[in-house]
Amino acid sequence: MTRSKWLDPRRMVHGVKWRAQKQVARFRTPSPVIGGPPQGDSFRRAVLAHYGVEDSASLPETQKMWADFTLTAAERGFTAVGMLGGTYALKGKRVLDVGCGYGGFMVAAGRAGAREVVGIDTNPRVVELAPLLLSDYDVEARLEQVDLIDPAVPARLGRFDVIICNDVLEHVTNVEAAVGNLAAMLARSGRVFLEIPNGNAVKYVRSDGHYKIPGITLLDFEDARRLHQAFFPDATAYDTYFYGTVDYYLAAFSRVGIMLRMLAVPHADPATVELLAEEVSALQSASEEWSMVHADKPPELMAEIQERLASYLAEVNNRLARYRGLSDPAERELVGTSLRVSYEVGNWLFEGHRPEPG
Repeated sequence: MTRSKWLDPRRMVHGVKWRAQKQVARFRTPSPVIGGPPQGDSFRRAVLAHYGVEDSASLPETQKMWADFTLTAAERGFTAVGMLGGTYALKGKRVLDVGCGYGGFMVAAGRAGAREVVGIDTNPRVVELAPLLLSDYDVEARLEQVDLIDPAVPARLGRFDVIICNDVLEHVTNVEAAVGNLAAMLARSGRVFLEIPNGNAVKYVRSDGHYKIPGITLLDFEDARRLHQAFFPDATAYDTYFYGTVDYYLAAFSRVGIMLRMLAVPHADPATVELLAEEVSALQSASEEWSMVHADKPPELMAEIQERLASYLAEVNNRLARYRGLSDPAERELVGTSLRVSYEVGNWLFEGHRPEPG
């Protein structure tokens, strides 16, 4: 049986030790709540003014999703930084938020006691709005409008104890260059935390996480760009360039000397795997109507989606059949976990570091 690299025993043992050490440290040094309401309201007002509304509830579904995502930037930042250990993990540290968006993670890092917070993004509107959120929460931070893949970035920004890279790598035009720069900016004993969407997750195949377009995650970039334009002719350019697999990211970071381990690995038992099988079956049923529901979209793209979806469903169903045919409980759990990671988990969470010498 071929086993995915992320299930390598060495990685699993390391993960157990890491979690145990963190739990002990947290009991010794309690991490206070770092959230709380903002002192100002300039960010919320600016976001709603951009959409021309007083409340996001009045927006169409997709626009409401975007607006609410923006408005909850700080809340998502507090949740994520809390998961990383809050003040225990960030106090006194130099922190970089790559693809800082509207500054939610920067606010949370500042509230957690980071010594210095730096955020980078390529979107000028983001870099314009983020200072409003930082000001509302009275957090000081440095903002730079730069591209992660720029070879000059490491020398410009220096090294960091903690790097947060949330929903970024699918948006860069050169993943290898991005990973190389992340490694170059990570301090020797530093940690990088990644959240990466899984384009093969059943829920994202059915409706992707960026635009709610069915089947778009299965397409190559150029076809995906054309399909996005057909759905949103007046929207900004499509910039989701790449959906990689778990093994792809493990290998990419390994080449630059960073070892990844997955956080929140889902437990697999027959009940959870059968729930996944039900989702796969529901996807197959829903996909039969896509061409009719979206008859106004380019027929060649809808046909390409159906062709790729057929291959996708065949692969998932073959793996499900293999799982069901296994008799050894340990092997069934291993294969079941791999199934859930590959097709159920919508966003993978990774922690990376440089292994200790020897």
